[in-house]
Amino acid sequence: AAAGAAAASASSAAVDEGGRSRSGHTDGVLTLEGPEVDDAKLAAQGDLRVLIRNQDIGRVCGKQKATLRRVNQSTRARLRLEDCTEPGMAKLLVIAGTPKEIRHSLLIFRMKMCPFEDTETYLRFAEDLQNFTPALGTIFFDVPETRAGRLIGRSGGTIGDVQDRYNVNVVLPKNPQEGKTHRVCVISGEPLATMDAFIALQDKLNYRSEVLPVNLKTLVEEKYVGALIGSKGAVYRELSEKAQCTLDIPREEDRSIGGRIISMSGMPDTVEYCLELVYSKITRRPPRPPVSQRAADLYHYPPAQPSPYAYPAYPYPPHHGMAADPYHHHHHHHSSSSSS
Repeated sequence: AAAGAAAASASSAAVDEGGRSRSGHTDGVLTLEGPEVDDAKLAAQGDLRVLIRNQDIGRVCGKQKATLRRVNQSTRARLRLEDCTEPGMAKLLVIAGTPKEIRHSLLIFRMKMCPFEDTETYLRFAEDLQNFTPALGTIFFDVPETRAGRLIGRSGGTIGDVQDRYNVNVVLPKNPQEGKTHRVCVISGEPLATMDAFIALQDKLNYRSEVLPVNLKTLVEEKYVGALIGSKGAVYRELSEKAQCTLDIPREEDRSIGGRIISMSGMPDTVEYCLELVYSKITRRPPRPPVSQRAADLYHYPPAQPSPYAYPAYPYPPHHGMAADPYHHHHHHHSSSSSS
């Protein structure tokens, strides 16, 4: 890192020579620790320029730059790669936007680079990520070690597929943790899309196998907690009973994160429905029906076995005679569409 800092300071000396653009200037090398970002400086500069080491370029860009595109869509920061001549460095990554957009992008890139033995850093990044996403826009769930390969797929193809389909970011540690039977997977994006991505990943995990229960966690800001507990715990009991899964809301706010990490455990579809109900309480919009009904309604599958992967990206396309609102499904709309 010291060598990187020296290279960065050496290159920043080449700023604006002879009226050239600042393309020689960098704010450091993209590593887990850095660069440190200063909001005032970011606001003044309008961008952050980071050198990408040769060994990190694949994780930062993704296949055919898919990671760059996704980070751009989820953070709204503008990203571009420039050639650089620094030894050991592959490219210069320019992240432009508001300070918040730049910090959000930087966090996702640093998370992707996390050497996954370093679970502490990874989970700290994952918690930080929640500051940038809407309520329930970031969820964590346990993936059993024995099935982690199913989620990763051939050279990460499965996760890439889900990320593209739902426009979410999915990070799963590459290596198991010493002595642990699970890895923690993190999905972040628009809340309804993260829920759909969660179900798609669960389909992959449990495909043609015994369906395993899952434990999911998400941060709820303190201002929303009251809506989930209700008077004398009435809403909390209603949510648990309706979803038929175990919902756990800590009694005290965690001041360091400005909210409470709530957890849900049960079968994947009950957990997703619980998340759906929690989200509907927070946003005061009607919840979507449970997954089994949604899949049966949108496709002609019998409700008992929704097809793996049969969840279209939100918002759903309106069908004939059906409101474009994804929350209002009618059971008769296919008759009109199939006859046309």
